[in-house]
Amino acid sequence: FEESLELDYGVDALEPLAFLLRRLLECLGARLAVRGLVCGDLRLLLRLADRARDARTIVVAAPSNDVKSLLALARLHLETH
Repeated sequence: FEESLELDYGVDALEPLAFLLRRLLECLGARLAVRGLVCGDLRLLLRLADRARDARTIVVAAPSNDVKSLLALARLHLETH
């Protein structure tokens, strides 16, 4: 399953990025829940201002559709890397 969002502007801070990630995770979680599935590891692909791409895998210890938990994992991963 894949969710994407293309912006007309750059995001240069974690808080606005987390706001956007929450929206994407909510949509993803809803699509998975309708099919009786849960989310495992997340793959995050960011297109940077210089047109480079930053691909990251966020490891989820226990599959879940809890947006709050998945967002916390994503934020922690982005803060540490």
